[in-house]
Amino acid sequence: MNRIWLPLLVMLVLALASPPLADAAPYYGYHYSSDGEAVPAPLPYMPDKVIYGSTVNAEAFNNPEDLFVGPDRRVYIADTGNDRVVVVDENWRLVRIIDSFQREGKADAFNKPQGVFVDKEHHIHVADTQNGRIVELDGEGKLVRIVGPPESETLRADFKFLPTKLALDSAGRLFAVSQGVFDGIVEFDANGAFSGFFGKNPVRFNAADLFWKQLATDAQRRQMALYVPIEFNNLAIDAEQFVYATATENRTTIDMVKRLNPSGINVLRQDGMIPVMGDLRSTRSGSFGGSSTLISIDVDADQIYLVLDSKRGRTFAYDYDGNLLFQFGQIGDKVGNFRGPADVAWFGRDILVLDRALNRLTLFKPTRYGSLMLDAASAYYNGKEEQAARLWREASKLNGNLELAHIGIGKAQLEEGNYEAAMASFKFGDSRPYFSKAFAGYRKAFLWNNFAWLFACLAATIAVFVLAKRFAPKRSSDDEYGPVRTALLTTVRPFKQFWELKYEGKGRLWVALTIVALVGFIFVLRAFYSGYLVSGGQWERINSVEEFAFIVIPFLVWCVANWSLTTLMDGEGTFKEIVVASGYAMLPLLLASTLQLAFGWMITLQELSFYSLFGTIGVLWFAGLLFVATLTVHQYTPLKTVVTMVLTVVVIAIIVFLALLVFSLIQQLVVFILTVYQELSLRI
Repeated sequence: MNRIWLPLLVMLVLALASPPLADAAPYYGYHYSSDGEAVPAPLPYMPDKVIYGSTVNAEAFNNPEDLFVGPDRRVYIADTGNDRVVVVDENWRLVRIIDSFQREGKADAFNKPQGVFVDKEHHIHVADTQNGRIVELDGEGKLVRIVGPPESETLRADFKFLPTKLALDSAGRLFAVSQGVFDGIVEFDANGAFSGFFGKNPVRFNAADLFWKQLATDAQRRQMALYVPIEFNNLAIDAEQFVYATATENRTTIDMVKRLNPSGINVLRQDGMIPVMGDLRSTRSGSFGGSSTLISIDVDADQIYLVLDSKRGRTFAYDYDGNLLFQFGQIGDKVGNFRGPADVAWFGRDILVLDRALNRLTLFKPTRYGSLMLDAASAYYNGKEEQAARLWREASKLNGNLELAHIGIGKAQLEEGNYEAAMASFKFGDSRPYFSKAFAGYRKAFLWNNFAWLFACLAATIAVFVLAKRFAPKRSSDDEYGPVRTALLTTVRPFKQFWELKYEGKGRLWVALTIVALVGFIFVLRAFYSGYLVSGGQWERINSVEEFAFIVIPFLVWCVANWSLTTLMDGEGTFKEIVVASGYAMLPLLLASTLQLAFGWMITLQELSFYSLFGTIGVLWFAGLLFVATLTVHQYTPLKTVVTMVLTVVVIAIIVFLALLVFSLIQQLVVFILTVYQELSLRI
């Protein structure tokens, strides 16, 4: 009997000790890759406790809108529907309920308070929304002062102060988000006097709507939407006294998260693989359509900040550089889900999320994966690169899709001066900016260590070239150049050489076609082997046949279109001469692309403009040679040559249109034949 029960007992113990499966979690884990695709990831946080009003021996919460974790780890909840502030300690025991206070000997009360903030002196600042004021109380709930609506001659006549969220910096400056105020965050000085507006969002407008608005009548304009800045909806103060703020906008064209310096300028770092905007991929329709709606933010001492998406119920965590560390949560009724997420806050390494619809507060605790991500980001922020690299390696063992781990390891290697290893790590993490920094260090070290050899090779090359030039046999003016040199001379003496190609028979069809084929081949090589910083490592998306056809097909279509057109415009060139001249004119593309192919392995991101410059020079050079070729082959005037080239482009467009039309007709005919065949097969 013992032999039967012992294995069953062992299996039961193992089952109880095993971590919960992802399928049993109230949400699923994912992360975004460098190309913006959502990939599976371990769950970073799991719900640990749900706190209702009854949990803390208070009346049930009613539409709570805000929470704040004080310096003493007390939790302050703005219970809006009950016109009160509930204070509980870290063990979820009720400390006090503040629903009224004494003012000049009389009782006063809140009216739908939507925000609460506690300063280092433990003073409680309450955004008394419907009363249009900010109430400051001491730690015992006694009135300290009331900050009323801002007063200034510059304010709009219809300005209304309805504070919803608050923050206070170390200098005593009070920042308030006010409902319906799009001028920015309302700022008060330490004495409670209005200082102005802080960090105004830029105006966003649609160019098409603006155009139609100019054509509309006055009555129509009044019915159109006004172009006003987007208002802020929440804010937080970091350890450096910078203001983190979120703005609600259902578009991806606005910075929904900002870090405002004392001058109100956004200095949020966006060095991550994806922008700080919550979900990157989203549907355009349905109840969850559009981009994330970020309504809350909180930041810890290591500049790791949380943002809350009320649309999909998700909390996103970012490090100081703007890298997405993880996300968790979703809309639903389960423990760990939300119906109306209202606010998020750090609680040590735990996270609190307030739900206004379910009238509850949920405490989330980190999993091992979540702890590793936070510890690694904190270690790097505090300059502990070796510790950060070790933690990133452990995190990557739990998540094989975590490109950020390779970037974190690469940063540590970069700080150590191990540039080659850092380049490999950044390439695995698909981080071109940091790869560029590592490559710059590697290139500098390589040039320094090999300067003598490189200088000797350069000097030897120059010496060989000079000696070959000096002792080469002299050519008379009547000597014939070979086909290769003739083609090269065409790039620098186009008028003379194109004349000789046509009237002295120096042009070779095989040379022209070889140039075209080499240009197509070098374009394929450039696509695959231009270096990581140029190509971005997206080689799997490149089709070599398409790259080659991108050169050959336009060349053939150009020749056909030009010959067809010039036959009707008294052109003297034959089809063969057009092919030869156009092929020779493409030589600058071959030279420029070859130079780009080599240069792509030697540049940083800051030097990519030189890479583009080579391509631009090659295209302009080719266009100039093609102009001279067309002018010489057909014996046109310059003006007629320009007109002919423009009309040739038009003819190419017509040819492409007809080709697509024929292809579409053939495709429909094939579908029709297959349909008839299937019908006959079923009937026979």
